[in-house]
Amino acid sequence: MKISCPFCHVEYAAPLAAGRPVSCAVCGHVFIAKKKKERDILLWLSAGIMMLAALVFVFVIAIKYLPHAAPADTLVIDNITATEAGGRWTVSGNINNRSGHIHGIPEMVVRKIDASGTDVGQNRFMPPAPLIYIDETIAFRFNIQSVPEGTARMVVEFIR
Repeated sequence: MKISCPFCHVEYAAPLAAGRPVSCAVCGHVFIAKKKKERDILLWLSAGIMMLAALVFVFVIAIKYLPHAAPADTLVIDNITATEAGGRWTVSGNINNRSGHIHGIPEMVVRKIDASGTDVGQNRFMPPAPLIYIDETIAFRFNIQSVPEGTARMVVEFIR
C-alpha cells in the first residue's frame, strides 16, 4: 500500500492496513495511514479523451476549409487566345472555379496540335496562383518561344 506523510509529503510503500498510526521516518510526524488515491488512470483517460477530441476537431476543420483536389468539371479553362508577335507566342485565358470549395490549381500544359490532330509539342506551366476561391476567375498568360511549323491549334489543359 502506498502512503504519504501529510506534513512533509514523503511517500512510502508499506505493507500496512489502512487506519493504523504511522510515524514518518523523515520528520517524525505521526499520522493515520490512508491509502493514497490512485489518480493515474483518470489522468490518462482524460488525456486520451482530450487527444481524441483534438483529432476530431482537426479532421473536421481539414475537411471543411482546406483546399480539395478539384474534380474535372469544377475548374474550367475558357476564353483562350493565342497571339503571335515577333516570333513569340502568348497564350492567355481564364481559370474559373465553378464549385462551392476552394481548390488547388494543378500544373497546366499548352499542347500544340497539327491539322490531323497529332500532338506536335507541348509546354508545361505553373498556374498563376496556388489556390482558386469559390466562384473566382483567375487570368493566365504564358509565353511560348517557338511553335512547330504546321501547328493548327493550341489547347490548354490541367495536368492531373
